[in-house]
Amino acid sequence: MSALAAVYAFLLENPTFVGVIVGLITPPLTSFVTQAKWTKRTRMLVSYGVSGVLGFLTAIATGAIESGADFATTVGAVVALAQVSYTTLWKHTGATLWLEQKTSRNAGPDPVLVDDPH
Repeated sequence: MSALAAVYAFLLENPTFVGVIVGLITPPLTSFVTQAKWTKRTRMLVSYGVSGVLGFLTAIATGAIESGADFATTVGAVVALAQVSYTTLWKHTGATLWLEQKTSRNAGPDPVLVDDPH
């Protein structure tokens, strides 16, 4: 068995691990969907929605949808890790804010680059 086949087999046998990986990269993906002019609550609800959809797609891709327990843990892993990684990693780098600003329509000037006169 080749190394690539072994990795593929491992990922199919461990759908929750795949969910963790997807959850870690979900915040920047969500930034492409959200708009800077939306309220904080709207952006949060969209974030949970995107996380849930990505979790569902991950469960389908890994075959976890066939087992109720694997399905729940895979979707839960994506949603939970998306929130944790946003709070502990992505939020502090400013990458998600930058992506959100760059992909928003009529967002105005980039708040990261505007000089504060005070």
